[in-house]
Amino acid sequence: MSKIFVTSDHHFGHRNIIKYCSRPYGDVYEMDKDLIEQWNQVVTNKDVVIYGGDFTIKNDKKYAEKILAQLNYKFIILIRGNHDYSAVVSSDKWSMIADSITLRISNNKRKVFIQHHPYNNIPTDGNIRLHGHSHGTLTTKFLTFDFGIDSVANIIGNYQPILLEEAIKFAEEYNNEL
Repeated sequence: MSKIFVTSDHHFGHRNIIKYCSRPYGDVYEMDKDLIEQWNQVVTNKDVVIYGGDFTIKNDKKYAEKILAQLNYKFIILIRGNHDYSAVVSSDKWSMIADSITLRISNNKRKVFIQHHPYNNIPTDGNIRLHGHSHGTLTTKFLTFDFGIDSVANIIGNYQPILLEEAIKFAEEYNNEL
């Protein structure tokens, strides 16, 4: 059975992100290799990944395809981040959408909005907002959660995608509607 994972902000190929986010890597090659390995530890070729933006930093289609070829997944839905250029294009296993997606989870009465940029100061009217972009530096409120790998690493200690249900749970447990 397929699982649905969420993740964002790997910044494959981005040397400066190591320093900016205090990632424990000596260089970009070590980082990319480890991030691929950690992804593949939890995601199988039967799973869907909702990717919240900033897959790479490079405007290099061959580089993006090289990374994609090493990752496990059945299909990836990419929400375009501010560092996603034309290098990442849609294919039969990858679909890029412009801004955000909205889901209605059957066992959850709330809508789930998934986007790249946080809109942290806007109430969610009881719905859940999942986002990336802030690399765990934003104090969230209003039923939001940063599911980017740096935020997840701060909470669970690794740089792996998490299940959609886990991200919803984090939004509900760590943030109260104010």
